[in-house]
Amino acid sequence: MGLAEMFALSFTIGLSGAMSPGPLTVLTVAETARRGMVAPFLIVAGHAGMELLATTALSLGLLAIANSPRFIGTISLVGGTAM
Repeated sequence: MGLAEMFALSFTIGLSGAMSPGPLTVLTVAETARRGMVAPFLIVAGHAGMELLATTALSLGLLAIANSPRFIGTISLVGGTAM
């Protein structure tokens, strides 16, 4: 896969996530009504920070750990409990 194809795929996946309404959209609307126009920038900064953390972790080779059944089970349990 070339750089242009990778960019197009990443952009499309990111855009599809950004376009669909979800909890982040609801949070943005609610916090904007409460805090004003600074809220969207804070939310974007927080989300970008988490994306950077995840990308860095994967780049450092933590994908091997993330694919382990124990890790997947733990994340599933925590996520299921949170929901």
